[in-house]
Amino acid sequence: MKPIIFILTFAVSAGLSSLGIISSYRLKQQNHSFASSLFYYKVFLVAFGFYGIWSHLFFNYLAENALLSGLAQHGLVGIFPILGIPLLIVAWYLFVKFCSEISSKRFPMVFTAGYFISLIIIFLLVGLYFQKQLNTKEIIDLQFIIRTMSVVNLSFIVLGGIILLSSKRKTNVSFSSIQLLAMEVIPFILFSIALFMLSSHWFMAIITIMFYFSAIAILPALLYFKTSGSNGPAADFNGFCAKYEISKREAEIIREICKGKTNQEIADSLYITLQTVKDHTHRIYLKTRVSNRVQLTNLVNEAIGSTTS
Repeated sequence: MKPIIFILTFAVSAGLSSLGIISSYRLKQQNHSFASSLFYYKVFLVAFGFYGIWSHLFFNYLAENALLSGLAQHGLVGIFPILGIPLLIVAWYLFVKFCSEISSKRFPMVFTAGYFISLIIIFLLVGLYFQKQLNTKEIIDLQFIIRTMSVVNLSFIVLGGIILLSSKRKTNVSFSSIQLLAMEVIPFILFSIALFMLSSHWFMAIITIMFYFSAIAILPALLYFKTSGSNGPAADFNGFCAKYEISKREAEIIREICKGKTNQEIADSLYITLQTVKDHTHRIYLKTRVSNRVQLTNLVNEAIGSTTS
């Protein structure tokens, strides 16, 4: 019975992963400024989910059935979550970047450099520590690793939440900052709670996995179905861009123009210079054969049948 439940859970995990990645990829195709960060954030979470979590469970199953023994058992059972940490490091960074972009905040490049340098150093030190444990044939304290990753993950979720809630501007989607935060935070809070109860019963592993992969799917799926439909305004806007050979960056600027933003506000939102905005706007006017913002907005509205969101 237990193997069957785990097989079914694996299938559900694959389905939720597909939903999250496909939804975020379609958002990316619609030229949303935040979509690339969201897409790659979910890709790295999926990678860790199957490499760090499912691989660990697979080798743990082999160990429980006496197919692994001795040092090999301890090493293989504990090594996959550890080696999966770099995937989480990148995912955490992309989540913070996504929160900045969706709340129209400038993402400081100094954060990128400082973040990766600090975490790479920490990861190398941790790796050396566990290598020493393996060399001395000490058992890796996997529960400590898992709980530590859970706490760090929640810390970055809180950081992203602070970025969202502190924004004075509206988000780039129809959801409020609180709604966006709830969609991402609640599943991970439940996932973290389940992690701390993981050793109590094998069924808690099932619950933990379900919360983890639900967190991957919920946010991009709701964002996609909220902001677009297969035959809705977003599809018509994509057709508009294809008709006039509008590039991805130009499409982002058109969306911002249709929201009534000034050139400076667009530059701040997209993290580009004011002159770059002006250059792109000039090319957009040439491609669409309009001479001002009002004409461009009307042209877009005629193409999609409603105001661009």
